[in-house]
Amino acid sequence: MVVRIGEAMLKYSQPSHPFWNKLLWLKISAGSICKHSIKKGTRHRADLVGQWPPAQCCRHIQRFTKNQKNRTFSEQELVACVSNPHECGGRGGCSGATVELALKYIAKHGLATEEERPYEGKDAECRADHSDGQSMLSMRDEEDGDEAKDDMSNPGVHTVNPSSPGAALGIKAWERLPENNYNALIHALVQHGPVAVSAAATGWSNYKSGIFTSASKTVDHAVVLLGYGEDPGLSAQYWLIQNSWTNGWGEQGKIRLHRKDSDSKNCGPDKQPELGTGCKNGPKTVTVCGECGVLYDSVVPHFAQLVEE
Repeated sequence: MVVRIGEAMLKYSQPSHPFWNKLLWLKISAGSICKHSIKKGTRHRADLVGQWPPAQCCRHIQRFTKNQKNRTFSEQELVACVSNPHECGGRGGCSGATVELALKYIAKHGLATEEERPYEGKDAECRADHSDGQSMLSMRDEEDGDEAKDDMSNPGVHTVNPSSPGAALGIKAWERLPENNYNALIHALVQHGPVAVSAAATGWSNYKSGIFTSASKTVDHAVVLLGYGEDPGLSAQYWLIQNSWTNGWGEQGKIRLHRKDSDSKNCGPDKQPELGTGCKNGPKTVTVCGECGVLYDSVVPHFAQLVEE
């Protein structure tokens, strides 16, 4: 069976209750190599395009925008303009932010094109106003309010104002999935497509191929979850993850992370949550589950509904 969302396509095997054995989103631009790659080993959390994904991969959203097939998106605007007063996942800019902050910004203000604000790979002044009207930031003069916390830490769907620039990009809502919930993450992949997740990336720089396993629970890296599957040769299940360290790393820029149906019980303490999604003066320790804590923080944008063929 084939399911399409616009020009995106996924293929999956016949279901064995309660989920399909394999689902891989590979033919959408989110799965292509990032234009601006991050050096291995860096903790560059601000380069999230709501890490639907890393800001370096934000152009994949163009597959879902309304009548804008050739539109690009500015990673640099996210680095420069996403405010982070509560220091969630970092201190803002190149020092870090979160997926939730980036998606909230895009939903409210839209996002300039790559041509309007090319990627610089460094902290820079926010220049989000565009007098030529080519970008979708007409609401930039609107009060930002508390972009950092608000109700973003609570699981649930955050709807986008239909008259906002974000809605003009085709984003109807974004959702923070329940923490450490394996079933919720599987369902989101099936129903909505790739999901932004955070993981403990200790040891990832040495990954070349195969199914990666690690006991680390210190979440410090945001990536794009493209799907899941099974490797009969290794007798193991895996998550398929798109990283941002060029396609010369891992399996053509991707990593297969060990997965078990019981991952919601594979938990441990993250004693440095500020390296991932934690905020200043927040909890000193959080419980994260799944291999590398991959179930802890999951965010998915909502675009057009699935249409089966």
